[in-house]
Amino acid sequence: MTALKTTKPARGADLLTFPMGFVDESGTGAGPFDPTHASVNAQGALINPATDEAVQATNAALATLHADLTSENSALGTQADAPWNGSGSGSIVAALKAIWARLGAGLGFAASGVAALSGTFSATGQSSVFRPLAGRAFNISLWGAFSASVQLERSFDNGSTWLPITAAGAQLFAWSAAASEQAQEDETAVQYRLNCTSFTSGPINYRVSQ
Repeated sequence: MTALKTTKPARGADLLTFPMGFVDESGTGAGPFDPTHASVNAQGALINPATDEAVQATNAALATLHADLTSENSALGTQADAPWNGSGSGSIVAALKAIWARLGAGLGFAASGVAALSGTFSATGQSSVFRPLAGRAFNISLWGAFSASVQLERSFDNGSTWLPITAAGAQLFAWSAAASEQAQEDETAVQYRLNCTSFTSGPINYRVSQ
């Protein structure tokens, strides 16, 4: 049997890693454990990575680092993330897309990414909810031959309470004929809808978009 050959590392080095097994004088591996790697400490003693506390602590630290990086990547998001709508949490990519949508590209605005709301009133009732991006205008259009009253309303509590739009106590955005106007909301996550409060004849076509 060939004797085990070990080499003490140079001054200042802690570990010298090599394939575990018996080696001959030339340093060539000759034992059954060549695929496994062990280390030699400064005193020339073998260290078993599977049981050494220092090695296990290092592996645990690396596992924690990997988990942290995975979590950070999740928070960063991906290119497929939709622009953040101001409600709940969103990735960094989603937030940047929302900022870009508000600032616009060049001298104009980029597409808001908010789906247009359209439909028809044939009786009194309310439209579905429209949530515009804060800080930029959105459009409200009504058309058709109708005799009815329609008003724009908004909610600050996720649809529990709906309020007409007013200025100094006077109601705004209330129509009894065809119209096409713009409004703007500067607070995030505010919901809007159209409310047909009275209806004699129609239908009334409507569209809200940004």
